[in-house]
Amino acid sequence: MKVLFFLMISFTLYAFNQSEDDVSLDPSFGVLVNDLSYRRYKLSVKNLAFNRLGCYYLIENNNYKTSDLLGLNFRVGKSFFLNIGYQMFTNTDIFNGNRKEVGFTYIFNSIPIILNLGYSQSMGSSINIGYRFYLKQKDIKW
Repeated sequence: MKVLFFLMISFTLYAFNQSEDDVSLDPSFGVLVNDLSYRRYKLSVKNLAFNRLGCYYLIENNNYKTSDLLGLNFRVGKSFFLNIGYQMFTNTDIFNGNRKEVGFTYIFNSIPIILNLGYSQSMGSSINIGYRFYLKQKDIKW
């Protein structure tokens, strides 16, 4: 149900986008630097609105605990995005959430690889690496 809600919001924003040349779907995988037992799975959609605004959903888990982040990403340069996220669905109190994250995403120009670095006060630093799938055909120069 939560994933369906996220997909409905994503595709609604996608429908209002005037130029879909740069819209991309970016799955990535990563770890927490302070605790390598946590695995992070992230799915982001970039450039949904105004060719700058996108969203993402991230699940991180280990053998004992699972948490999530729902967030927005903003294009701040040609290859840089600012990410802000909030623990939404696995939080017991939605207004006093203890898990917030801020991060940067770098998109390589020559290859469709993305690198995401994040920081949360409660969990520490994180790193993700992923692949960029364009929703409209785009030539990639090697």
